[in-house]
Amino acid sequence: MTKSGASSKMLYDKFTFRKTTNDINQIVDNETDVVFVTTRHDSHYKYIKKCLEHNKHVFTEKPLCLTKDELTDLDFA
Repeated sequence: MTKSGASSKMLYDKFTFRKTTNDINQIVDNETDVVFVTTRHDSHYKYIKKCLEHNKHVFTEKPLCLTKDELTDLDFA
């Protein structure tokens, strides 16, 4: 998933992903098991939180979050 969809289409072609989109709801509301979050740093938290709320496994690049409050809200314990 990317903001505009253009770069996700390029990655879709390069790595032969099964699906590409620019809508987070299409990711969390389907059979997707793992989500890679490689977006701008200020959007990591919202995508991680949404994916975790829908029981998705999440891999993200650094940083996980931008604030301590965001990290606390994810509550990994």
